[in-house]
Amino acid sequence: MKIFVSSECPDFWDDFAKANSSLLFHRSIWARVLRDGYGGMPLFCWLERDGTPVVGMMGAIMDYKVVRVFYAALPYGGLIGDDSAAPDFIKLVEPELRNRGVHKIQIPEPRHAPILEGAGFTSTEIARHQVNVAERDIKSLQASFPRSVRKAIRKSHKENVEIREVLDRSEIDGVFELYMKTQDVLLRSDALADRAKEVLEEKYDGDLPIIGGGMKQGLRIERVSGSQIVNLHFTSFDPEFSALAANTLAEEFILLHYERKVDTTNKAAEFLGNQLETLKQNVEKAEADLVQYAQENDILSTDGNQQNVIREQFGLLSTEVGRAENNYLTIQAEADELNQITVDNFPASMRGQEITGLENDVLAAEQELSRLLVRFGENKAVFHCLHLLKAPYTLPPILFNLRRRRVMGRGCRNTPPLA
Repeated sequence: MKIFVSSECPDFWDDFAKANSSLLFHRSIWARVLRDGYGGMPLFCWLERDGTPVVGMMGAIMDYKVVRVFYAALPYGGLIGDDSAAPDFIKLVEPELRNRGVHKIQIPEPRHAPILEGAGFTSTEIARHQVNVAERDIKSLQASFPRSVRKAIRKSHKENVEIREVLDRSEIDGVFELYMKTQDVLLRSDALADRAKEVLEEKYDGDLPIIGGGMKQGLRIERVSGSQIVNLHFTSFDPEFSALAANTLAEEFILLHYERKVDTTNKAAEFLGNQLETLKQNVEKAEADLVQYAQENDILSTDGNQQNVIREQFGLLSTEVGRAENNYLTIQAEADELNQITVDNFPASMRGQEITGLENDVLAAEQELSRLLVRFGENKAVFHCLHLLKAPYTLPPILFNLRRRRVMGRGCRNTPPLA
């Protein structure tokens, strides 16, 4: 036995799929849907015994950046072929998928659950579109819905869409009948017939053996009662061509359906892109108008490389305030220093020329006083000394008292203080 994994559809695949399953999801046409509609990378996996495929599986790798998942296949799929060879197939195909960077393998087929569990898979039961409505009112029920659903409900209220409970089965049947009639019209449309004809002209050698010169003349649609299934019949002059034409019509119908969905999405994206471009232009225009208005009215500039008059004035005022604060601190420090000055620590920096001259005069007077004391004695010398000190100078109180004590200390200790 040999395992094969290919991104290209093998020639035998569709015949092999038709022989083992009636589901469309196993056929090559669905691989195009997985690629174009879901954005996945289709893969065909099969196991051959003596050169004959015995079991296979089609799916797609979905790359979610962080993790790569292989789905077989969306929305329904699984294994096809001989179930007895399924365990060997799973054992051999898993390492091949791992080599392609697959982190997780999901096979939505309950029928093969025992086989897959034996190979190490974990079964997970998934239920969708189910809401527990027990003991809930309308508000709490709507609160449990996803945000997108709640938004759609609010939009329907604004558009006066009536939402009511369906009590009669006939109403559902009426909607279903409308849906099926719509599909019938699409199957008979000229667009589908023209698409199928172009494909058949490439596949079929020679002129197409169609009746009446058109694809629609040979087509017959038969609905299966009680289901959403239709059988397509095609009549032509060649039985093989009739089978090819019926299958081509079905395949092109599916592709047309998904292309229209993609086209709708692209148109929505284009519309939103145009809206974003318009908004961008509006923002740019508003910014340009703001800059112009700022320049014309001399307000705060929106340009980070320029400063307007107000900002410049504010900067100058801030500088002046800082300079004034520094001057205040300097003057305060000088005032504190002056308050601490005494006779013994009078600073040299405050001794000007006048004080220096006075000190020289005092020194000369002291010398004269010493000379007079020697010549006349203490009593006569006191008046002369004091007279010399009082005129013609007016001394600062600190310096005068300083010198007065020094003079009296030398020869006038009993003389009363000066008035």
